Amino acid sequence: MKNITNVSLFSDSTSSEEQKSYETMTLFAGKVLHQLPQMIRESYAETNDELERLPPHARRRNSRPVRVNEKISQKCANIYPEYFSEVANGKFLLHVPGFAQFHIVKTNKGKLPPRRTQQARNEVCQQNLPFKDCPILHIGHDYQYGHVSVTLMLYNRGHCIWSCSFSDILSNQNNESSQNISLPQVCNAAKEVFAKPKAHIQKKNTEKAV
Repeated sequence: MKNITNVSLFSDSTSSEEQKSYETMTLFAGKVLHQLPQMIRESYAETNDELERLPPHARRRNSRPVRVNEKISQKCANIYPEYFSEVANGKFLLHVPGFAQFHIVKTNKGKLPPRRTQQARNEVCQQNLPFKDCPILHIGHDYQYGHVSVTLMLYNRGHCIWSCSFSDILSNQNNESSQNISLPQVCNAAKEVFAKPKAHIQKKNTEKAV
């Protein structure tokens, strides 16, 4: 029988619970994880420089995401050695015991890509987590038109509870007069929260054309 752990902290989702989790997690991210956005930008910049020096035939498809992830992992291990943890299948997390575990992942336009494995699907439902003592949050990084954006996201039961960009987190952190952090727009449970695969979009567009 599988050992399934449900994170009770967000099991009864209310506005006050969401507000509390949002304020606590964004405060921690602003105070402790504030170096992450710059580390991720540097990882993209270093990877792009390396790929530009390679001949076209030496650039493999999806090589940039793999290289970026390796560089982020190395930087996290150096800067956050007390939190850095290797887990299954080459995945790494920043685990703060008893508080939260942060998974750094490539996103698509600010959304998590489709969860293709059972373990990944369990994680956005706060089940069967790599570490059983705390909820998992995702730190998504996106690269669009040369711009890197970094977002902190909380998912539960497969749906986005809230998300906030690190630029807003750090802006609030630096604004001493900002005592109350308002809850960002909560994702609509009826709306699809995962990015659609490109093949699905193409098929849908074809059907409309017909």
